[in-house]
Amino acid sequence: MVINIDCCLTILNLLPAPLHWEIAAQSHGNGGRDTIDGSTHRDGPLQAGKFAEILGSRHVNLLLRLRSQEWSSWIPLVSVTGTQAHFQSIALKDKYGVPLVVGVRSS
Repeated sequence: MVINIDCCLTILNLLPAPLHWEIAAQSHGNGGRDTIDGSTHRDGPLQAGKFAEILGSRHVNLLLRLRSQEWSSWIPLVSVTGTQAHFQSIALKDKYGVPLVVGVRSS
């Protein structure tokens, strides 16, 4: 087996609440996905001000979802070439129902 690791994703929690997170690789054939890393594979939720680094490959489609109280939908992590960055937003709610918006930047 050969594994090519040619990209690194850093998740930094700048929210005042802990975040659960999952990274999945999307299968090309059947549209399914396999969770390859996440807060359940590590030491629990990502605390405020902390970060996690994930190694991956640009040869598979990576997906991200986050959870404060409920899981967000899966969003694709866009591979960007050149100097342009790609921004996406994920809407969450904290334990009191206050909306939280998480910005995701791919560069």
